[in-house]
Amino acid sequence: MGKYAKLIDELAGGTASGAARDTLLKADRRAFGPLVAAPANHPNADVREEIAEILGNRKDVAAIPHLLNAVVDSDQYVRMDAIWSIRRILGFEPTAMEELLDLEYSDPKGNKIKIAGFLRKIHVYLKNIDWR
Repeated sequence: MGKYAKLIDELAGGTASGAARDTLLKADRRAFGPLVAAPANHPNADVREEIAEILGNRKDVAAIPHLLNAVVDSDQYVRMDAIWSIRRILGFEPTAMEELLDLEYSDPKGNKIKIAGFLRKIHVYLKNIDWR
């Protein structure tokens, strides 16, 4: 298990979770791969939620496609944090993206479609995103 994977697992709780969160938030670019893989692959919803929030706070536009996949996570809080993080990365004011795109938390698949459509329209303004 790599250094970042271990820190991601530590987000599950306990006294180490705060230190792990801070380390992942401040980590260099090498942490990006493990961070963006976690929302799709980690079995613990609390960890997926924390990772979504960390990605938003890191403000790396390359995380957006991965966060978009988290918009349809089985856990409501992961979905909400994924939307929050996309909004934060794009620089929207609180609730602005939800209002602009008419997002409803009860419709995760519809939200993913709306956000993806919006991102396709503005993708030329966003740098460093692999849209595959």
